[in-house]
Amino acid sequence: NLQASPLIYGSKTKNILNALSILVGYENHYFLCSQNTSIEIVGNVAKAMILGGYWVTFLNLQNLTPSLMSLLSNILTQINNRQEKVNINNE
Repeated sequence: NLQASPLIYGSKTKNILNALSILVGYENHYFLCSQNTSIEIVGNVAKAMILGGYWVTFLNLQNLTPSLMSLLSNILTQINNRQEKVNINNE
């Protein structure tokens, strides 16, 4: 049973996120995590973030498996630390 995050319907929160992303020069996109989200999908979203310079707001993180949450955490930490090489496949 997939439940939508309040962020989807919270226009004030969405407007704040969009304003912040514009202020710092990044385009913000939303990714709705489902129980069918795979490692390949997380990797593709991460690659788009890195190559396109996008901000991504992940919604419904509770639908990800612990291993996918760990992978996403590692990727986001590497991006935050501005590491030269980001390991997408949890290598």
